[in-house]
Order: sequence, then C-alpha cells, then structure tokens
Amino acid sequence: DSKSMSSVSLEKALGYVMEGICEQVVVLESFPQLCFELSAVVILSEAQGRGGDKGEADVLAADIGALSTAVCAALTSAGVELKDVFTGVSMATLQQADANNCQQVVDPTGDELSSATSVSSFVVGTSTSAVFYSLQELSLIHI
Repeated sequence: DSKSMSSVSLEKALGYVMEGICEQVVVLESFPQLCFELSAVVILSEAQGRGGDKGEADVLAADIGALSTAVCAALTSAGVELKDVFTGVSMATLQQADANNCQQVVDPTGDELSSATSVSSFVVGTSTSAVFYSLQELSLIHI
C-alpha cells in the first residue's frame, strides 16, 4: 500500500493550505497550548483518474471548495471558536467554439478542468468577506 510521490506531495499541499486557513480563522487565544489535528479523506476527486497531465493546482482547484467547507463544518460542530465561518468555491473559464465567447462554470467537473483556460479557487469568510485563500491558474490557448 505505497503512495506515489505525487499523491504524498498533493496531500502535503492540501494540508498546508488548510493549516494556513485554520490559523487565520480559529481564535487561537481561546486554546493556549492546544494542538488541533484535522484529518480528511478525499473519497472522490474530480481530478482523479485524469491521467498524468494534472498539475497540483488543478487538483487543489478540484478539491479545495469541498475540503474547506467540510473543515469549517467539523470545527463548528466541535465547538471551536472561529473568527468567521468560511466556505470555498472553484470556478473555471471555458473557451467556446466562437473564440470571442467564454463560459464561467462554478464547481467544475474533471472534464471542465482539463479544458479550462483559467481556474480560480477561493476560500472566503461568510461574514467578513475576508479571503483566506486564493489560487488562480491560467493557460494560454493559441487560436
């Protein structure tokens, strides 16, 4: 049951992203000398099984919305004091047949991520509108 290097580095990347978000949101002063450990298992990812061409940014974009929302739900359910409730969303820009038109898709599927000209992911506070995380990946298409 060995993991590939890419899945290990992806898990680390997701862990660092969630750690950074939690450090911004959890009222740490309420929990001196306490260590939180969050565990998440991605059962199905839109980016899984897409072949070797998926970069870490694509996978983060596919999973960060659901993962951040689940982490916030777990923290609030455990009674952890938060500065703000947060949620995540990803969106993709798809080029249409007519080169002058494009379509914005929220929560893109794996196929949409593969063909997107840009992918953006955000984790924001619902009360303060603070941006706790953002990622944008652009790809150039030559017509």
